[in-house]
Amino acid sequence: MAHLNLNYDELTAIISIGISLMGIDGYRDKREAMDLIKSVTDQYNFEDKVDLLESYLDDAEKMDSAVAIYLLKKVGIAEKQFASNLFANVIIADGELDPSEKEAYLQVVEVCELPMYQQSAIHD
Repeated sequence: MAHLNLNYDELTAIISIGISLMGIDGYRDKREAMDLIKSVTDQYNFEDKVDLLESYLDDAEKMDSAVAIYLLKKVGIAEKQFASNLFANVIIADGELDPSEKEAYLQVVEVCELPMYQQSAIHD
C-alpha cells in the first residue's frame, strides 16, 4: 500500500465525495458506509482516535462539493488512485451498481482528473 500524503482537508474531501456517492441512488446502504470507513481506517490508524475519525466524518458531511472537488484535483497520483479505488468500492459495496452510481463515479473521475479503478465493475 502506497504511503499517502493527505492533509486533514484533503482526506475530508475524499470522505465527503465518498459520502455523496453513497446516496446517489437514493439511499445510503450500511455496507457502503462500512466500506468507506474501512478504506479510510485501513490506510490511516484511527485506533484510540475515534473522536478524530468522527471529526473527519462530521466535517465531510458539511464540506461543499465544489471545495471537495477543488481539493481532490490538487492531490498527488497515489492519493488520486486511493480516492478512485475508495469511490468505486463504495458504490459496489452493496452488491449492486445502479446506473446513476456508475455515471456519478465516471463524472467524479473526469472532473477530479482521477485514474480509473481497473478492478471494479465500473468498467464495461
